[in-house]
Amino acid sequence: MTQSNNRVMVFGMDGATFDIMQPLLDAGRLPNLARLIARGASGTLDSSVPELSPPAWTSFMTGVTPGAHGVNDFFGPVEAGSYETRFFNASYRRRPPLWSLLSARGRRSCVLNVPFTFPPDPINGVMVSGMDTPSLESAFVHPSEFREELDRVTGGYRLERVERRLSRRAVGRYARSIEEITENRFRAAAHLLGRESWDLFVVVFESTDRAQHNFWKFRDPAHPEYNARDHARYGELVERAYEDLDRRLGELLALVPEDVTLCVMSDHGFGPLYKGVRLEHWLAREGYLRRAAAPRAPRPPALRERLGALLPGPARRLARALLGRRGGDALPPGLDAFAMAGTQVFPVGGYGNLVINLQGRQPQGVVPESEYEPLRARLIAALEGLRDPDTGARLIERVWRREEVYPHCLAQTPDIIIRWSPGYYCVGEQELGFLGIRPAPDALTTAHRWSGNHLPNGVLMLAGPDIVPGAGFDEAAIIDVAPTLMALLGEPVPSHMDGRVLTEALSADFLARHPPRTADYDLDIGETRPFSEAESACINERLKDLGYL
Repeated sequence: MTQSNNRVMVFGMDGATFDIMQPLLDAGRLPNLARLIARGASGTLDSSVPELSPPAWTSFMTGVTPGAHGVNDFFGPVEAGSYETRFFNASYRRRPPLWSLLSARGRRSCVLNVPFTFPPDPINGVMVSGMDTPSLESAFVHPSEFREELDRVTGGYRLERVERRLSRRAVGRYARSIEEITENRFRAAAHLLGRESWDLFVVVFESTDRAQHNFWKFRDPAHPEYNARDHARYGELVERAYEDLDRRLGELLALVPEDVTLCVMSDHGFGPLYKGVRLEHWLAREGYLRRAAAPRAPRPPALRERLGALLPGPARRLARALLGRRGGDALPPGLDAFAMAGTQVFPVGGYGNLVINLQGRQPQGVVPESEYEPLRARLIAALEGLRDPDTGARLIERVWRREEVYPHCLAQTPDIIIRWSPGYYCVGEQELGFLGIRPAPDALTTAHRWSGNHLPNGVLMLAGPDIVPGAGFDEAAIIDVAPTLMALLGEPVPSHMDGRVLTEALSADFLARHPPRTADYDLDIGETRPFSEAESACINERLKDLGYL
């Protein structure tokens, strides 16, 4: 197989779903996406398990599952048998990303705002890290000398912010902020398209994700917080985010030659979120988890928010970080709230996947190895049986043993993997505290800060000279994107990738000229580079603001 002359542009729409997109397409409100679908292949793209941005985008770029690349949440234990949790970043990725593989083959890439690309990879090309960038003071641009140019063309590159609890009067302000961040990213992308010679160009916009998390309740009459007045004012905010990205896509396409292959994709889909589920509370109630005698009390946000409202932006961010940093608050929510000597299983990360406190593996393990599998079986049955006390609906759609989901598992992968039912998502006890949500003491479900949340059904569209018009996909998954892009570029697909080439979308002529084949790549993935305490404090604040902690 020889290199093709193809160039590929990836346009990421974080959280995009055909559930929103298709009615807009039918109404003629997404003309650029409609033209791409008409001349190319399209279909649903199954996300990672779990369907969170860190594992999903990392699966996109590596072509392997979270069990193999190791980034399975926003934070978690980074070593097997450790109770210490860290925020994940790109350095914890245990497989090389697409652009590093291409660099090894002499190809050039531009990568802009892809989540979980900090610190930036030293690629042949340009990289601007995504949402895990700690601050504007961090080294998030490669090469570093491009930073000044980036600020110049964008009017000052920005990191997104959001108010922790989005009051009614703040909705319009946040909607404008989403649009401003999109414009900021667009200016950077348009500049790079004209500045650089590239084989692969990747840009991700997160506006669809942010709008759906926060504004879904305004469009959904079934949501507990829906009301007619807010619907009249804000009911189109989600749809407007899609329309805005469709317009941006058209403007970027005007800057590239017609023979460029285009990939439009999302990392996961979206749907309504009606209730939070107190998983930690349930584990304690059922005797699986024991809380520490005096867990650190969550601090109410009132003082920080009142002071912050009086300060300008930079000072407000500094004050929030400093007021929030006490007793290790620069670290993610840890396991210090649990008495491990009396705990059989505990949740890790923000998604609620479970680790068994195993003797010989965890420092204070209590579960004998002979009880590991029987305990997993009991937990899976119990979790699958959890019901909404108000409606009887299942709270959890699916529960797996880790080896059932991931063909390859790093040792620190959680033992039990959960998929929440549509409309439900876990909420931690510390999170309830700092959000000021106070459920009844023994309530299993409660309010959640978000009104929309991730579902596994993302989107994928391919269009270009070597794509079959009107083709669909045979159960395409996010791990299939990287090998497919490698094949389109005429490069051998790494043998370690879990995904496959989506040959059903590629023309017979292209496959005859460039039949896919595999090869071993020997790339150094480098050492892990944990966030510093100051960087962790910044990440902690941003993820709390965005609702992920």
